[in-house]
Amino acid sequence: MPDIDQSFSSPAENSPCDDYELKQHLNFNPDSRDHRFYWLNLIPVVFTGLWGLAIASLVLGTWLPFLGAMLMVFVFWGLGLETRLQCSHCPHYEASKGGKISCWALRGYPKLWEYRPGDLTSAERIILFLCYGIIFGLPLASMIAGLVVISMNFSQYTLISFLGLAGIFLAFCLSSLHMLLVKRRVFCSSCLNFTCNLNNVPPSIIKKYEERAD
Repeated sequence: MPDIDQSFSSPAENSPCDDYELKQHLNFNPDSRDHRFYWLNLIPVVFTGLWGLAIASLVLGTWLPFLGAMLMVFVFWGLGLETRLQCSHCPHYEASKGGKISCWALRGYPKLWEYRPGDLTSAERIILFLCYGIIFGLPLASMIAGLVVISMNFSQYTLISFLGLAGIFLAFCLSSLHMLLVKRRVFCSSCLNFTCNLNNVPPSIIKKYEERAD
């Protein structure tokens, strides 16, 4: 099996695009360092979300929120729903070789679908919005519900329990906000997937890239 770095052929190598300004703004060849930096910022979100969701489920007396979130994660990433809806539109997806995706987010993930150039459809955008809403909304809603239950039953729970869950809730919110800002400023501002809702590349750079790529 060829190494991902060796099997990846970037759009910059496959096209006459050799513009200095474009190379300064766009990440034509994301590497393992980009991948590590992405996950270093994402891990706190995952850890605090799972931790808070588990504690909230114990407080609420039901594991349905936790199981629902895990099921959504499995469908979205485990079964490749995100790569079908969003990644398959990306030039990096097309350029990835060796049957694995070579990008800063899902580096090494199996390339399950055919490349589909063009914009995301309205249905794809709605489904993505709903999936992200469930994945991030369930921990938030569950922790808020858990805090309400604790505050209404101080005879059963202690102030430490309330402050502990409130701390996890705050950590999840702050780490999620930090991840979103990092993603927008570092990754989305240089990503070639211009059809993504989070893409933050300046319109002038997108226009210049498309003119040079034609």
